[in-house]
Amino acid sequence: MPGDAQIHSIRGWLPGLALAALVLAVFGPALAGGYVDDDLDLMTTSPAFRGPGQLVAAVVSPFWGYELPYWRPLTSLVMGLGHWLGGGSPWLLHAAALLAHTVATVLVRRLLRQLGCSAPLAWLGAASFAVLPTQVEAVAWVAALADPLAGMATLGCVSAWLRWRDRGGARAPWAAWLWFVLALAAKENGLFVLPWLAAIEIVRRQEVVPGRRRAGLGFAALVLSWYGARCLVFGDLAAGFDRGDLGLGLDAGTGALLRLYLGAAFVGLPSGWFGITPYRSIPPDAAALWRALPWPLLALAAAVSAWRVARRHHGGLAFVAAVGFAASLLPVLLAPDRAGPWPLVDRYAYLAAFAYAAVLVAAGATRPWLAAVLVLVAAVVSAAHVPAWRDQDAVVAAARRRVPRHPEVLAMAGHQALAAAERATDAAARNAAYRTAHDHFVAALRGLQRPLYAARALQRTIGPSARLGQALAAAYGRLVPAAAALAAFAPLLQERPDDTAVLLAFGAAAASLDDVRTAEQAWQRAFVVDPACDQAACNLGRLYLLAGQREAARRWLTTTLRLRPDNQLAASLLQQLR
Repeated sequence: MPGDAQIHSIRGWLPGLALAALVLAVFGPALAGGYVDDDLDLMTTSPAFRGPGQLVAAVVSPFWGYELPYWRPLTSLVMGLGHWLGGGSPWLLHAAALLAHTVATVLVRRLLRQLGCSAPLAWLGAASFAVLPTQVEAVAWVAALADPLAGMATLGCVSAWLRWRDRGGARAPWAAWLWFVLALAAKENGLFVLPWLAAIEIVRRQEVVPGRRRAGLGFAALVLSWYGARCLVFGDLAAGFDRGDLGLGLDAGTGALLRLYLGAAFVGLPSGWFGITPYRSIPPDAAALWRALPWPLLALAAAVSAWRVARRHHGGLAFVAAVGFAASLLPVLLAPDRAGPWPLVDRYAYLAAFAYAAVLVAAGATRPWLAAVLVLVAAVVSAAHVPAWRDQDAVVAAARRRVPRHPEVLAMAGHQALAAAERATDAAARNAAYRTAHDHFVAALRGLQRPLYAARALQRTIGPSARLGQALAAAYGRLVPAAAALAAFAPLLQERPDDTAVLLAFGAAAASLDDVRTAEQAWQRAFVVDPACDQAACNLGRLYLLAGQREAARRWLTTTLRLRPDNQLAASLLQQLR
């Protein structure tokens, strides 16, 4: 009967609609969020935010500049279109993240069904994927948009591959190939969809389908094309993969210990033991790593126990979940020195959440009520954390509650205090705000001496624009004489005289206080220490231009463009000399 078919069709949509409603209920408030933290830096560095005329440039440019190994054309395109069509407001970008997360959640349900789960358990598994607190960062933060986009595309690729197999593999897996291209274009982690597909082939090794060789060659061709495109974007055969090294210089033992700590800690993220924050410092040395290991190892032991239970109930699903989890975190575990100064962040675990969902479903096959309770608790916790991403004030307040001594958080709090000082109309309130800013900035500089990622973390926070040094100088300039402002850098310069980040900040502080000679010496020293430091060269060029020394300015600005051809400030200043 036509009516029965219509009712059946409506019923088929209901689970997906219910999941979409759940995502909207938990993450809907993120639509009102503003640009925060890294978003503000991204808006100044990426051409995606400079209007529709720069969208092509954004697609063919590195995501965070040439210093880092990121090329994410799909993410850049979505960000550019969202910013433009949203009239400069981020609401459309938040909507894109919400949509990508919703589609990913629906794909998790389909994937669990394809792997043999019952309909109710597949829905519960998808719901847990949707509302785990570790997903808040990826969904509510514009700078993390790449993660739900890449996660959605990866899940789409695995699901399309299973569908192709179930149909006999007679035709080419066009849908799986298309999803794979989107995953690679969203984030580099898209490459690790291939271990997921290998896990599917192992689980279904008894179901041999024709066309696998052709399908494999198609994936290989896409990987080679992606690599070739990266070579063109970055201008060398390394394709940018040699960039972004934090230079940790770890010995083999400490490196292995760090990887163990990170792997176990990522397993424990959903438990909340590590807090919901993107600013988790890493223990500073091997001894501290050993001291910090017990809780992560306990979480790992609990996860392994749950996985063993899941394996007894649903071995194939448990195996795919384990491979998916490892594949999702391979970039961090293989190269922790390229994962950024704060590598233990929730957004990196976005796709790994599928493993949590799969193990929960498989292990709880006989107790679905328990899975439902856990989903409800996770939804409540996530909804409570979404407002922390509302604006910069909310981010700083939440971060200060969770990691009050974190150097980047202290730097952010200092900037907030400076802004408050500029808004204050009462002299006493203004001076108090400047004093608060000063204290935060000094504490941030001190704190950056401790983390394992100290040198590059320092460069991330106060360089290459040296904004922390400038801010410290601004605060000092209103509180104490200029000489005292520069003296604040003396301990850092003594401890790390060849740290380019410290030299850049010291020079910025001197320039802000009109001490031209000290600024010149600091930046010249930075360039001697690191002849590839284009920021030092650019600063010198600008300094000489302001001083009327045109030939010296031209020489340093030309050097800057040789080191970094996309340095727009240097190009603009050089144009003034013509």
